[in-house]
Amino acid sequence: FDFNENLLRLKNYFKITKTAAFDLNIGFLKLSFTVPSGETNSLNIEFNNDSGVDAHTGGTGSGGHLTVNASESAIFSNTRIHLETRGENEIAGNSGDLSIEAKDILFDDGSGIDAHTTESGKGGDITLRASESATFSNSRIHLETWDDDERAGDSGMLLIDAKEIEVRDGTQIDAHTKGSGDGGSVTLIASEAVRISGTETRNPSKITASTDTDGKAGDIEIRADNIRLENGEITACTEGEGHAGTITLNARMIKASN
Repeated sequence: FDFNENLLRLKNYFKITKTAAFDLNIGFLKLSFTVPSGETNSLNIEFNNDSGVDAHTGGTGSGGHLTVNASESAIFSNTRIHLETRGENEIAGNSGDLSIEAKDILFDDGSGIDAHTTESGKGGDITLRASESATFSNSRIHLETWDDDERAGDSGMLLIDAKEIEVRDGTQIDAHTKGSGDGGSVTLIASEAVRISGTETRNPSKITASTDTDGKAGDIEIRADNIRLENGEITACTEGEGHAGTITLNARMIKASN
């Protein structure tokens, strides 16, 4: 690979193994994996074996953005991606955003994305786009805001957009607020199918938006030609004074079974 200004370019196939990690704590830094123009149009990117990516801010500056582009597959196996804003000031910087685009996106083997804010800064947005499939197996995507201050920041949003989306094997996708900030929205858009199925150690695959304080919970929206729930759950709830979010399912066919 070669590094030029703020762009890290990788050719043909790039693989991060063992304990490789990127720590993005420079507010303006954007780390991007892309195919250089005029060269190969095929790129696969794989993170595995306890790899990690960390983009956060601990002060008033904004956190770094992470962008991953692959013309073929983007695979995250036993990998953690962490976006965070935190600090001791009333005015804290916004968290960085995460964007992944590929033909196929796969998260499995305990992989996850954590995006949360603990101060006044806004949580990072997560956008995952796949021209074919986006698959989440035994993995987790967690968006959270928590702070008791009235200026607590709102959580970021999650958007998954693909031809087919599969959430399986106990995968947890949740947006939660523990403070006065509003929870983030969760949106899944598929031109064909969204499937939520399977369990892992008795935990069903689940999409949840919740609040246990006075912050409003986020909304869940799923749009697809057909939506299938097989031992899966979609939940919006409140255990505090904040309002629960709404669940919107828009599909030609919806099928639920145990």
